[in-house]
Amino acid sequence: MTLNENSLNANLYRWFYGKFNLPTNLCPFFWKLVAAWILLIPFSLFCSPTIVMDIFSGNFTLGKEKPGDRLWISLVIWIGLFLATCMGLAIALFFTELGGFTDLGRTGIMLWVIGLIFGTLCLCNYGYDKYQDSKKKYDEYGRRIYEEKTDNILIGFIKAKYNEWCPVITWVKK
Repeated sequence: MTLNENSLNANLYRWFYGKFNLPTNLCPFFWKLVAAWILLIPFSLFCSPTIVMDIFSGNFTLGKEKPGDRLWISLVIWIGLFLATCMGLAIALFFTELGGFTDLGRTGIMLWVIGLIFGTLCLCNYGYDKYQDSKKKYDEYGRRIYEEKTDNILIGFIKAKYNEWCPVITWVKK
């Protein structure tokens, strides 16, 4: 059987399954194509953000992106849009009375609180890191100068007792 590589069915197969090379056996190709035609509309609706992104990015190639990647990216985009909508409704609840959207507004308020707590923790962590960096010393080339560690007197004593020798103490002024 001879089929065109650029036909609608071949292009659908490449796009839907993310494979550039077409199969050489008709039976699996046919049944996978039937499944692709049946799932085309729901898959396209769910993956519409990535489809639009592929079309407008200019580097759309059949078989380049795997359908699993397309599904995950779309899922993240849809969840992000839902969370952004909830957060927007939470802001709108402060200014107007939205009757049926109170649950989404409460979800949005929770998201704002979680975001503010997370942002505060990140800001505190950033400040702590900057504070720790300010204690470090650097030479004129920007390389860090490490201070020599002083020996622990307890560990030195235990080693001396175990090995039956007494180390010499060297005193350093700092």
